[in-house]
Amino acid sequence: MSKIYKYFYPISFLSNNTLLLFKKGKFYILDIKSSKYRKLGQIRLSLIENLIYLIPFLPRILRFGIRCALKINDKIVLFVIKNTIYELNLQDRFVTKGYSIPDNSRPLAFTQIEDITGFEDGVYFGGYIGNPLKKPIAIYKRISIDNWIKVFQFPNGAIEHIHNIVADKFNDTVFIFTGDFDHSAGIW
Repeated sequence: MSKIYKYFYPISFLSNNTLLLFKKGKFYILDIKSSKYRKLGQIRLSLIENLIYLIPFLPRILRFGIRCALKINDKIVLFVIKNTIYELNLQDRFVTKGYSIPDNSRPLAFTQIEDITGFEDGVYFGGYIGNPLKKPIAIYKRISIDNWIKVFQFPNGAIEHIHNIVADKFNDTVFIFTGDFDHSAGIW
């Protein structure tokens, strides 16, 4: 028999039997076998953000909440709310102050690149923002907790935004998927 966890958002599998959940600014670990969950930590929300979470469909409509996440090791999960990247320490139950992306973009996805010739191992993302004027868009790499650097920037007029970065170990290359229209949409 399955149990319904109302208004919980799944964030990441932590192991074969546990799942990281998010609800109203709080993180929980769900033991899938026992269907029991426990609070892990929380992120500080403003008064307006707390009010948004009171109406269940509002966070979805306003594109609020966690937009993407990546478990980078047994200790750290990266996640994005609005245009800020936070880190949740699973052992210490601590959420960092966060890294606000300078160009107000946000990642649609994080990518872990390892053992690809010409690329430093690490976690990367490409900027995603409404950008009809095709202003420069950057790719960032994680250096340490709440510390990211710009490692590449598409020039003005080249693309609108980056949908994803895909590491292909088999072909020893990295693909960058851009969008949305005309010559902005491409695979680099």
